[in-house]
Amino acid sequence: MVRPIGIGLIALWSLWAITPVRAQAPGRAPERWRLVEMWRSGGDPTLDVSFGSVADLEVAANGQLLVLTRGRSPRLVWVNNTGDPVRAIGGTHAPPLLHAPNGIAQFPDGRIVINDPEVGRFVIVSDTGTFIREIDYQPWGWTVQWLGFVGPGGALFDPVADGPRLVWRRWAPDFSASQLLPALPCDVGLVRADPGTTFHVDGTAGRAAIPVPFAQPPIALARAADGSTWSGIAPDYRRIVHTAWRRCDDAPPAIVLAGEPLPVPAEARQAAIDQIEQIAIDVGAPVLPDLDRLPATQPLFHALRIDRQQRLWVERLTASGDAHAFSVFDPDGRPRAAIATIPVTIDTTRPVTFSDNQLFVFTTDDSGWTWLVALRIERIG
Repeated sequence: MVRPIGIGLIALWSLWAITPVRAQAPGRAPERWRLVEMWRSGGDPTLDVSFGSVADLEVAANGQLLVLTRGRSPRLVWVNNTGDPVRAIGGTHAPPLLHAPNGIAQFPDGRIVINDPEVGRFVIVSDTGTFIREIDYQPWGWTVQWLGFVGPGGALFDPVADGPRLVWRRWAPDFSASQLLPALPCDVGLVRADPGTTFHVDGTAGRAAIPVPFAQPPIALARAADGSTWSGIAPDYRRIVHTAWRRCDDAPPAIVLAGEPLPVPAEARQAAIDQIEQIAIDVGAPVLPDLDRLPATQPLFHALRIDRQQRLWVERLTASGDAHAFSVFDPDGRPRAAIATIPVTIDTTRPVTFSDNQLFVFTTDDSGWTWLVALRIERIG
């Protein structure tokens, strides 16, 4: 049976695979930006749309948002610039049929491809949601969120298993042909995880691979539109390096974060231990993993994101340890802006996307309801 591949089983970085970093050159002082909430949307019951389980979020060619939802009735939803869902397609009863989709990508001509890996199927629709065709492929396993992307030449790149290794499958824009491209040792998105970052728990009812809490940032890699990556380097994640798509010969630019690691709060550590213990009970494990492997401090950043200008947004904990801020860097690694506070708590496990001057995130309120939030990016002064 094909099994899903957990996030912790695919390495997002590899020390030996990265060419030496070079120090960041001095430059101008970063600008001061702020984020201002414009609207929030909780979905639309008349379209059977809610955001409690979301697989992907992108800005469509027409400027509207594309939200791919999971659950009992998966949908691809168009959201307008005031937060109203205006169109939804999919479900399980009429074309385009969706089973358990995990991501979308958009071609330069506007076509949208929806990946549905459990059934081995790409669903192709127009930019307005008109069903075009389905492409069947051999299922191999899948990540929680699809890692596929459309490159600058219009080809779709999709990670697949080729025996014991992960490789890229390159699809022609019309899906008439595909070829496998070996992953290079510098392709940090497809290198196996360091064993030290994962607990492997075996029991009478199954087995589980659990990322070691606080050993790595929740999102330690971001892939740009050209296929290149920014990735944090263990063990402290002070350095973030840029690796060009399928190139290993050039020394990449590097970002070196200032500050000292913050301690793991006692309540957060205990919550992580409780979760690991519950997983061990669920699989019938006779012993617990070595919980002494949980680090005492947190990585220097929380998540990496890339905006439409190919700038890197580094989400960090503030000195207080209970709030988050952004440091923004230009594509060449120079500091661009600092955002002192984020006005909402971003759900890290849900997708984030950008327009030219807005940031779109999901947040969950105290009642447990999930909202899609639009934040305007403003310069201060």
